[in-house]
Amino acid sequence: MSTLVQTRSSLLGLGAGPGDLGLRGGVGRALRWRVRRWYEWVLILGVLDIMLTWCVMELGAEEANQVAAAVVRMFGPAGLLMTKAVGVIGFIAMCELVLRRKPTIARMMVFVAIGIGIVPVVVGLLTFMEVRWYAKMPEYWAALWWGPTALR
Repeated sequence: MSTLVQTRSSLLGLGAGPGDLGLRGGVGRALRWRVRRWYEWVLILGVLDIMLTWCVMELGAEEANQVAAAVVRMFGPAGLLMTKAVGVIGFIAMCELVLRRKPTIARMMVFVAIGIGIVPVVVGLLTFMEVRWYAKMPEYWAALWWGPTALR
């Protein structure tokens, strides 16, 4: 394997790069360190989810998760922050426990969490766009966008 491929694999956390395999035959510290680098993306997606959820709720939409909606009704914005923070911090704590024994499984857990975490961010962004722009769009813009049948 060429050095370029090894370096790229090591940076992305996708394969065994230089220093991954320790002398004992197990996965070394490099893999654990790379898994921990992906936590920041889980945190970023969590923060984006909180911001978009709050923006959409301020425009009149409701939280889709019924448990989170109940907490928000009881505690307001602090409840939203608390619910999302407990979920993200709980996931990272669980990942750290798995990382000690099975680093490759922890890496898969982080990648799956990032994939799942993108969904509410995209849905929140689309909902924000729909509520903010399209729901308050004047009729003539609707006619230009959807055609003259939109006014009927």
